Amino acid sequence: MNERDRSVWLVGIGALLSGAGSAAVVAVDGKGELGGAFARDQLTVYGPAQAALALALAVAGLVLLVTRRRVAGAALLGVIGLCAAQLAGAGLVAVRRWRLYWGCCAPEDVTERDLVRALASGMAVACAVTAVVCVVALVWRRDLGWRGVGAVVAIPIALVVALAAPRLVVGGWVDVRELAAWALMYSLPFAGGLAVSSLMQRFAALTMAGAVACSALIASVGEPFLELARPWGTALALVVLAAVAVAASRLIPRGQRASAEAPDDLVVRVRPRP
Repeated sequence: MNERDRSVWLVGIGALLSGAGSAAVVAVDGKGELGGAFARDQLTVYGPAQAALALALAVAGLVLLVTRRRVAGAALLGVIGLCAAQLAGAGLVAVRRWRLYWGCCAPEDVTERDLVRALASGMAVACAVTAVVCVVALVWRRDLGWRGVGAVVAIPIALVVALAAPRLVVGGWVDVRELAAWALMYSLPFAGGLAVSSLMQRFAALTMAGAVACSALIASVGEPFLELARPWGTALALVVLAAVAVAASRLIPRGQRASAEAPDDLVVRVRPRP
């Protein structure tokens, strides 16, 4: 096993562990009992999106451990980084949201206050490390490079998603904390995923764009307290259309190099002198 294969193997192990750990974190409710985001009407700030992300992270890590194709490995590294970045943002936001939850809106008394906040902090750190390691692995394996039109299209779109999506959800620029929370959980990971996809080979780029669109659709299911019950509204359409536009830019065939021979109507035939 060479160094590049070893780096992928380590990322796979890390993703499997951080995904399983995140699933355990979101499964613990405010009383320290199991259920949480995996059950209905539980005493938790998390929702179906965080449960799905945790499972997806663990599964992607497991698949990365057994895959041998380089392009598939790059795609999986991108998906792992996307899921881990979202869970890291969710963990950071949950540290504060738990206090708000038991202070205003919890239907029952949150008895394990220190536990749930410590678990949220641990998830944030573990998943942030996993996301960073994924980017490092992509660079180390030389899976990233300038792709011309794809990068020119994707990077401005990513900036629009990063800045405009939180504004569409929150409804203005005044509530800075809510803007930052939504950006950490969603718009910044989405924007980063679209930007990174523009530097990947076509298959990996299309996989990343699809992962961003699917993640946005799943995240809009339910109204967890983690989002303060704010509807996605037009932000969902923005993210999905952005992912579609980035994918479409990678489907445009590259211009072929001009043939060494000029077209027939441009060839000047010179008759030899008699």
